[in-house]
Amino acid sequence: MNTLRLFVGIRFDSTAARLAGAVAERLRAQGLRGRYVDLEDVHVTLAFLGSVEERMVDELSAILVREAASAAPFVIRFDRLGAFPNKLEPRIVWLGSRRPSPAFEAFGSAVRAAYAAIGFTFRDELRLHATLCRPQLRSRIPDVSVEPFLLSAQTVCLIESTQGKPRYRTLYEARLGG
Repeated sequence: MNTLRLFVGIRFDSTAARLAGAVAERLRAQGLRGRYVDLEDVHVTLAFLGSVEERMVDELSAILVREAASAAPFVIRFDRLGAFPNKLEPRIVWLGSRRPSPAFEAFGSAVRAAYAAIGFTFRDELRLHATLCRPQLRSRIPDVSVEPFLLSAQTVCLIESTQGKPRYRTLYEARLGG
């Protein structure tokens, strides 16, 4: 049985990735050392599915198409820097939004509900964030400003994540609004 580590996410377009990269560069310049996400891999996770049998990819893709078709494209505003579990001892440094849009919340909840209906469970609640860095040392993150920018969510992807240095491969992409 071959398994894949899968999640559903919204990938950054080239403009949003460049702007996220500028924030990452400011973090580096302020001395934050760690593993930074490659710009082509920056994304917002809607639902982490975990280890899934490869034979389920078609079914998972069909669910994604159905949910994407029922949602209109929307815009995500990034305007803040945060960290998990907190800014004093971060394991993950991320970009987020002070006020996630209702469209993001509704779509993310619908996607999770669709996968929950076939048995998936989600350990964490839906949180709008895009990982930038996994710091080497658990030290306070530098105070770096985030010039607000927008990501136009036009598609949603079923993505495979490989272990080690995070690498992401899109297995399926569905257009919002059909």
